[in-house]
Amino acid sequence: MIRFESFEAWVRDVIDGDTITIERGRLVMRIRIAHIDAPESGQAFCAEARDLLRKLVFHQWVHVHPIGSDRYSRIIAEVRNEGCEDVSEEMIRTGMAYWLQGKKRDQHYGEIEAAARGLQCGVHSLRNQQRPWDFRKNHAGVR
Repeated sequence: MIRFESFEAWVRDVIDGDTITIERGRLVMRIRIAHIDAPESGQAFCAEARDLLRKLVFHQWVHVHPIGSDRYSRIIAEVRNEGCEDVSEEMIRTGMAYWLQGKKRDQHYGEIEAAARGLQCGVHSLRNQQRPWDFRKNHAGVR
């Protein structure tokens, strides 16, 4: 089993609703926030998701717990801000991101999303909003 070391880092930039750039010493790297998928450019709530993530982590020290990497060579990590908030939970709770279904131990994110859906928060307030993964598939190659 691969073990990843947790670390603290400075958030240098927020790319979109689920990706940040961090600095750790002289090393700069992109982090894909674990457990979530935020609206894509061209979708409703894309800017709001990015703005909320900025509010949660921009120019702050964060705790980064890597859990893997993606096909774009980004580290996938659970991130907690200076207030020890789980960034993924907050993005899902406010309806600014969808839960990416994963391991059984992550089921609590599904419960948070169900509550946000019930309250019609953010993306759940729209009747015809495509989930980001469907939007990407349906708009592949369109620029």
